[in-house]
Amino acid sequence: MLGLTANPVAAQTERPDAAGAGNAAAQDQGDAAAPCPGESEAALLFARLAELGLWAAGGVAAASAVFAAWLWALRRGVRQATAAARAEHEFMRRIIDVVPHMIYVRDENGRFVIANRATAEAFGIAADAISGQSLEALGTPEPRLTLVREQDRRVLESDAPLFVAQEDFEDAAGRRLLLQTSKVPIRLPDRDAAAILGVSIDMTERQKAETEVRRLNAELEERVAKRTDEIDAANRELAAFTYSVSHDLRAPLRTIDGFSRILMSSYAGQLDEQGRHFIDRIRAGTQTMSRLIDDLLRLSRATRGVLHPETLDLSHIVRSTAAEFQNKMPERQVTLKIEEEVTARGDARYLQLALENLLSNAFKYTSRSERPEIMFGNFEQDGKQIFFIRDNGAGFDMAYADKLFRPFQRLHNASEFEGSGIGLATVNNIIRRHRGRIWAEGAIDRGATFYFTLGDIGEQ
Repeated sequence: MLGLTANPVAAQTERPDAAGAGNAAAQDQGDAAAPCPGESEAALLFARLAELGLWAAGGVAAASAVFAAWLWALRRGVRQATAAARAEHEFMRRIIDVVPHMIYVRDENGRFVIANRATAEAFGIAADAISGQSLEALGTPEPRLTLVREQDRRVLESDAPLFVAQEDFEDAAGRRLLLQTSKVPIRLPDRDAAAILGVSIDMTERQKAETEVRRLNAELEERVAKRTDEIDAANRELAAFTYSVSHDLRAPLRTIDGFSRILMSSYAGQLDEQGRHFIDRIRAGTQTMSRLIDDLLRLSRATRGVLHPETLDLSHIVRSTAAEFQNKMPERQVTLKIEEEVTARGDARYLQLALENLLSNAFKYTSRSERPEIMFGNFEQDGKQIFFIRDNGAGFDMAYADKLFRPFQRLHNASEFEGSGIGLATVNNIIRRHRGRIWAEGAIDRGATFYFTLGDIGEQ
């Protein structure tokens, strides 16, 4: 059964060297003095050998050799397993020691079983000395001691995790820390006992940073509000100034225009052709000045006033506005291509004014086109709705596109196309107030396209 024979002669011939086996056993005892698991089984083995008659005629020596070899192999396996377990333990120890947060395991009596370096430093004790220590022994003060015990008790009794968003902790150096702690119930494998695995994260610096961010945000909001008030005040002053100047300028203009009409009606016969031409020039200048004043007032109104957002049918606004222009110029045949059901959210009064200015430009700059065409539509790009008005008129040089939306900047001579240079500046202000953007593309004698977007203005 064991590969041995009960024949005394054979046993004496085939048995292993009992002395050598004894030396191996002695060496093994020096390597591992502690009792080895399996020694009780060895006693049963000897009893079985005795039953087989191996005690006689040298059988004892053979049995001793077999047992010594078996015991040596068993203890060698235990030593290897112990070394592997120790290496694995050291490896895990190094991992948790480099973690800056507190990681620990406490048994049901509140004693530390495992704790990383961060935990030991917080309690002011060496990392290799914290095992077996209790919170009381480490000097945990009240009421924190009672609070931690209650937390541990809840975790063990409920067998459920516990999360503590914020808790105060004073470390061994006297620093007051703000911890965020998670605790979960576990079982200790070596003794099958309940324990708690805890992880505490130091939130002190993060809280300081968040507090600083909130302070800076509040300061920024205060500065923005103050700056906004200053801008609003400046806009109100500018609006009042523009309104006042506009009205003050109208009075002398009306006087000049009035006396010019009197001269033409009452003294035309006393004036030669050059004199009448001069009076016509005077009247034309006053009318141009009057239109400029009107444009300035519209520009002023575009930068102030409360916006009342609502959902608008831009297609309808464009169609009705274009119809008014066509009624004023019945001699012109302009082809209109207006996309249906284009909607947007904004202030009806201001967007009406913006579209009116854009369409006015389109009608004006297509006046010399053989087959004038104006198009309105929209498309989506990068998740944004983009609207456009396109014409096939005079166009412009893209090298000067940055001047289009500046007040009094014109890319065409007044002798070619009349205008004050205020219309597009007004459109730009309206679009900006709607938190949108406007830009243009064009080429000389190949038309122009004006694009714009509208943002969410909410109630203002």
